[in-house]
Amino acid sequence: VLDLAPPLFNAPQIIAPGGELRVARRFGWLAGVVGLGLEPRASFAKGGLLGREARIPLDLGLRLQRSLGPWEMGVEAAIAGAIFHAEGLNTLMPQQGTRLDLGGRVGLLVRLGRPSARALPFVGVHALVFPRPYEIATTPQGTLGSMPALWLGATLGLSASL
Repeated sequence: VLDLAPPLFNAPQIIAPGGELRVARRFGWLAGVVGLGLEPRASFAKGGLLGREARIPLDLGLRLQRSLGPWEMGVEAAIAGAIFHAEGLNTLMPQQGTRLDLGGRVGLLVRLGRPSARALPFVGVHALVFPRPYEIATTPQGTLGSMPALWLGATLGLSASL
């Protein structure tokens, strides 16, 4: 998985590579989905502050899926969260914090192959929205901006049927 937070709403741009495990339980064309990821290290800069962040994104939602010949397409909507640990790297008094962002996730997934196959490659895109981002603040400068409210991402991997 690769997530990108664009520099919107006074937030720094952050690029966060990592991995994710998604589990889906299918009920015909509808599936329940649970996702858990790890993005262990991402750097950012804001107002002279250099920072580092580790993220654990998670979500719980539904997927509508449909076979389209040799492909299968799915659209997801979920309640999402992200546990993140951020730390300032170039401050006189090092500061750090761990927080939980709450929001939503939407995604699109394409599996390449017949749905009856045991293992299929897939590609996906998603967006995570956190409507109440945390402030980025240091002592003595004060507030420099906020953590990202929007994350855009892409996934590439292997889907296994058990």
